[in-house]
Amino acid sequence: MSGPSWNLEFAYKGFSDPELKKDLESIEHSLDELNILSDEFTTLVSDAERIEPKEDLLGKLDRHLEGQLKIKVLIYTIRTWTNCLLSVQSDIEEAQKLMGRVHQLSSKLGEMSNSFQLIIMRSNDAFFETLIKRKVFKASEFSLRHSRKEKAFLLSLEEENLLISLSLDGPEAMSNLWSSMAGGMSVMVGEQKMGLARAAGILKSEDELQRKAAFIGLTAAWEDKKEVCASVLGGLAGWRVSENAKRSKISDRTYLTSTLSMARLEIETLNSMHDAVRKRRDIGQKAIKIQAKVIGKSKLDPWDLLGGYPAKAAKSLSWNEAIEVVSASFRSVSEEKSNFVKMMDREKWIEATVGDKKRLGAYCTNFTKSRTPAVYMTWQGSDGDLRTLAHELGHAWHNWTMRDMKLELTSYPMTLAETASIFAETLVDDHLLTKSQSPADNMFIHWNRAEAASSFLLNIPARFIFEENVMKQRSKGILTANDFMRLNREAWAETYGDAISECDPYFWASKLHFYMWPRSFYNYPYTFGYLFALGVYSKFLKEPGDFAEFYRNLLRDTGRMSCEAIAQKHLNADITREDFWNSSLDVVEQHINEFERDFQLYKS
Repeated sequence: MSGPSWNLEFAYKGFSDPELKKDLESIEHSLDELNILSDEFTTLVSDAERIEPKEDLLGKLDRHLEGQLKIKVLIYTIRTWTNCLLSVQSDIEEAQKLMGRVHQLSSKLGEMSNSFQLIIMRSNDAFFETLIKRKVFKASEFSLRHSRKEKAFLLSLEEENLLISLSLDGPEAMSNLWSSMAGGMSVMVGEQKMGLARAAGILKSEDELQRKAAFIGLTAAWEDKKEVCASVLGGLAGWRVSENAKRSKISDRTYLTSTLSMARLEIETLNSMHDAVRKRRDIGQKAIKIQAKVIGKSKLDPWDLLGGYPAKAAKSLSWNEAIEVVSASFRSVSEEKSNFVKMMDREKWIEATVGDKKRLGAYCTNFTKSRTPAVYMTWQGSDGDLRTLAHELGHAWHNWTMRDMKLELTSYPMTLAETASIFAETLVDDHLLTKSQSPADNMFIHWNRAEAASSFLLNIPARFIFEENVMKQRSKGILTANDFMRLNREAWAETYGDAISECDPYFWASKLHFYMWPRSFYNYPYTFGYLFALGVYSKFLKEPGDFAEFYRNLLRDTGRMSCEAIAQKHLNADITREDFWNSSLDVVEQHINEFERDFQLYKS
């Protein structure tokens, strides 16, 4: 079973499309213009704290920002289109070369923007306040104020430019190496040879024999690549350790400084969330233990963690049925959101085929020039695939609600991004419960909720613990493949406890999120989104009539407010305190208790 392929011709019709050539030439021309301004700014960087807001300088800063935005729209669009092509077929040579060119152009833009950025970040408050009142800068006010918090970690202009130029053939190249390797890997599932994405998709099957065969095949495939993975992961961690040490001249820059800044999250919020989750880890463990009883095991095996409800094994969901389910689920919020799902399908903005050259994972992306969202996944008809579809369409709806806003106001952090996607999954569960006609149907929903609880309360925290320990130990020396395997095993033991038979030994090697650059700790935002989405869902249950407008306003604020400010404004909640997180965990616990109760009724 397979889903549809996407049609990306709305962006470019191919590598020979005149529009693509025109956009590349426009980028090159705009970079030349930007370079002239950058040269003028270079002499001002060292004295940035004492410069005065003279009109000539302010006007040049206006033009530089306008040039940056023009270039970003085109670079982001070309990069998105190219990445989409490589996601489906990782060995397209023209796409690989184009992506290399895009990385070079992005690196040039970064270097040419450094003097501009350093002047703004180092300038005195009077200069900055004058600057952000200008029409060109108004939409950038929040992001620029936020960036000025990083002032203590700035290097000299020469050092900042050097880091950008070196990263192209350093961590960025390492990240691309892992992606290319993964895209070309083959896996033996039983007697059948297939690509990595297809084999990973089988882990969501309702059939345990298929899942186990896929797990064995995937384990063997990653064991063969473990040394390469260890070199890449160790190299990425080593780069971050070295950069943080270099930037810690005035104030200590830790392994969390960058990720918290990107997430627009305070350390107090992260700690309170993790403390609440750690204290109530038994909720996720209980969910897994009930799942084990349902399938007649004393403990779940690692190949069971993503598996669909076994009683549904006889019937796979067709693509059209899945679209109808998600569309109907979204209708509870608004008719517009429901119709959006069908538009995404009708316009062929969703890629869901099964292919041996496809990359792992699923994502939603956005074509900046046209503001068109696009979803990537592999569809094989499982319950997990349905949740993935809803998840990614939740992201797509988030982008769609912001399509009329200035680009500077649409860059939202992963924490709030995952709120939209996980809220979409919650709507699907809610819809399926209303359609439930038997105890077996109820068990199906309970199973999905239990899987979500174990994923967000156990698996995601295990990833955080693993990555945190990698950073701590990499600062002391080189890490080998055996070290990564040990750290992976210890992290899983800490969160899963005795709820599973063993850990996935090569999870550390197979998880794309560990190998992404420049983002690190691509994990805790999922737990944040899961629990924050339950807070949003509580609002939906209390005030369904006004929710569509409330939700749209919340999503449109995600690019111009911190997580704490969003929570305070829209939910009247203080997320730096454990109380908020415990209120969401109470909901999860109730769901798991209902699972246990209904399983006893169903069994009897």
